[in-house]
Amino acid sequence: MREQEGQSGFSIIEVSLIVLIIAALAATGFIVYQRHKLSNAKNSTTESQTQATTQQQGSTTKQTQQAATKYLTVKEWGIRLPLSSAINDAYYVVSVSNKGDDGKPNKVFLGLPSLDSTGCIAAGSNTGQNTAIAAIFKVLPTDTDVVSGKAFDQLYPGVTIGNYFYAYQSLNTSSTCKASQTSIQSAQSAFATAEKGIVAATSSTQYLTIKELGIRFKLSAAIEDAYYAVKPNTIVNSKPVIALYMHSLDTYRLCAPAGDPDGVAGIATFTPGQTDPVHGDFATSFPNAPLINRLHYFIENEQFDCSQGGSRNMDAISQAFKAAYPTIEAYSPN
Repeated sequence: MREQEGQSGFSIIEVSLIVLIIAALAATGFIVYQRHKLSNAKNSTTESQTQATTQQQGSTTKQTQQAATKYLTVKEWGIRLPLSSAINDAYYVVSVSNKGDDGKPNKVFLGLPSLDSTGCIAAGSNTGQNTAIAAIFKVLPTDTDVVSGKAFDQLYPGVTIGNYFYAYQSLNTSSTCKASQTSIQSAQSAFATAEKGIVAATSSTQYLTIKELGIRFKLSAAIEDAYYAVKPNTIVNSKPVIALYMHSLDTYRLCAPAGDPDGVAGIATFTPGQTDPVHGDFATSFPNAPLINRLHYFIENEQFDCSQGGSRNMDAISQAFKAAYPTIEAYSPN
């Protein structure tokens, strides 16, 4: 049948073309959608992995920082206080005039090796010189100050651990202490902050590390406050000789580095088979001297009493150093 003149409409071919175009657009849209969805999934996965990595790194950093905390352990009380960078070499000396009914000291004086050379020596406070910069004292929580009648925990900063309150006290140093007020106040502020972090000490082995020799040895209770200095112009077997000292003996002039470069004891080396007129065969005199990198290391006590009878602990200190040399071991601090 012929179409009527003027009749309008789409032919079959035109309709087919329109359908194909719509299908093509739909297919293209679907492909773009799928790619966009995959891209989002990848970004989400990457973000999750990044967050996990960041959290892990943060956790590792935190653990490293925690592991790096140094402590000063007061062995007589079984406590320890954290040391910031300002006081990381702090030491203490037991007060000889403050003891409780249990025979243990009620007070310890605090010092810093960096201030010892200025006359601010903790041990000086045991001889009436008032050269310690700070102190910690131990009282019962119920104890009160005889002057004010107030409890000590109301008068001094501190913490209660077990049956005792451990209080911090900044001390007024005498004219013998030549350190600047800025240095003293900075140290006292750091000690006051550390006091708030005092905790019960865990049993752990204490070491003295000699970085110049790459070794360390165990410190028993009798020599726990030991420190060292390199003896000037003294080399044996291509290694410096080390002089050992005790902070608790620094108040005696001949026991301190300024008075005796040889120290209370010394660390030196010998080679296998080495002899000399004084020791004869070193291996016989020091049979347990550890062999580290083809050298034996030993500790030898000085033959005279540097305290000149002033310290009753000299025999115990000498025996402790003698017992310590077999514990020498190679060590490289991080």
